[in-house]
Amino acid sequence: MPDINDVIKKADSLVPPLPILRLRPVAGKGGIFDSKLGGTPYFPKSMEYPRGTDGSYKDKPLRLLVQLNFEKLPHIEDFPRQGILQIFLACENDCLYGFDFNSADEQTDQNGFRVIYHKDIITDTSLLISDDDIPCDSFSSDEYDFPLKKEFILCAEEPDKCPATPNDYRFGNALVSSYSEIMGQEVSNYWNIDGYDTLYDRCPESVAFIGGYPRFTQSDPREDCPSLEGFDRVLFELGSLQGEEITSWGGHDFDIIWGDVGIGVFLIPAEKLRACDFSEVVYNYDCG
Repeated sequence: MPDINDVIKKADSLVPPLPILRLRPVAGKGGIFDSKLGGTPYFPKSMEYPRGTDGSYKDKPLRLLVQLNFEKLPHIEDFPRQGILQIFLACENDCLYGFDFNSADEQTDQNGFRVIYHKDIITDTSLLISDDDIPCDSFSSDEYDFPLKKEFILCAEEPDKCPATPNDYRFGNALVSSYSEIMGQEVSNYWNIDGYDTLYDRCPESVAFIGGYPRFTQSDPREDCPSLEGFDRVLFELGSLQGEEITSWGGHDFDIIWGDVGIGVFLIPAEKLRACDFSEVVYNYDCG
């Protein structure tokens, strides 16, 4: 007699596991060519430093959120083997971190964020900007300004395969159709299926990663926005990270925090990722 395991197996065949590279943040100042969170970016002096393009962010310098040196990271399918990828965010005292809540279609316009890929790396540091050249602080102590409170070096774990979870709307839909087919009962949503909540634990959590499937604290923004459905790969995801220091009220403060302990995720179409074309990226940030 079929059971929930048969349903999950069918759903997995429709939305198969994807390669993932988990990145462990270690507090410390990274070098100019390192994979890291915050700090001084690798950036040629000949290039124009990224700034906001519209609204309250217009002409204001963006801050480095993450830098990934693919030559020094284990390779996973679809991602570059060389070059440095960077994501910059706006820094305003609005707890939005460059995210546009007004329209899902505007989440790709790179106004309050910017994705930059340096395919060929300049090794002569005299041709690169230094700390003094950066037009803004590399991190902030104000949680409403920027998610990072300090700098981190990113240490890669071994590449792995990540099964989908109900966080991804495609897997949720696959569960519903598979349940109806195998169990012979119609269900309107995956949360009406007994045992669905255990599926969230199938892929070990990581504060930072590339590849795999995204996590959201609320809902998948692609589910109700057809124009975003093709953004099917996680370019980078960063969650909130509790610090080690004890605060005056006896708890732990956060070294990385997105609003109310949220998540920031950047999604890209697989074909764009394979072509190293980072002009179309969806940025989503949500919190509890």
